Amino acid sequence: MTHQKNIDHDISILGQIINYPKCHWGAISVLIVSTAISLICYIIFVQAKVENLNKVFEWSAELVTEDKVLKEYSESYVVEFWTPSPESSLNLNAKKWEKEVTEVKLIEFGKYIKVKAGVLGYRRYLVIGEGEGAIKTGHWWVARVGKAFDKNKFVSEYQKFWKKQKPVYMEINRSGRYGD
Repeated sequence: MTHQKNIDHDISILGQIINYPKCHWGAISVLIVSTAISLICYIIFVQAKVENLNKVFEWSAELVTEDKVLKEYSESYVVEFWTPSPESSLNLNAKKWEKEVTEVKLIEFGKYIKVKAGVLGYRRYLVIGEGEGAIKTGHWWVARVGKAFDKNKFVSEYQKFWKKQKPVYMEINRSGRYGD
């Protein structure tokens, strides 16, 4: 089977044959696609500067009412970490310090890290997960900390409170205005 090329109405690019638009709607669609591709290229190659990209990934905490922002916490960022929960005693390989947890102890820990470790505020969630060790249940804490936060001091206070000497896994999110 042979293919005939209509040289007057076709474009060949890398062996692919593309027809010229044969009506005004085809021309309009080609114009729209070309404009979209040009706009995307402009955004990627001209506007994609480091200072502009930081704004895309900016994290902010604000105290907001219906009509205005009352307070902006611009010099804070998020630190996340794990602690045992009362359910942790059911974990197969639970350590002694993970088995002695009560809700009262978790509330005390929250107050303790606000006073001793530079945490401005926190929330915690009951989670089940698996990292470098076995699957286990515990609480995942998401804490807002300020510019003066010292992760080494935090780890020291964590270990002191829980009577645990092993390293503490933390996730630190410094995206946004502070933490560059």
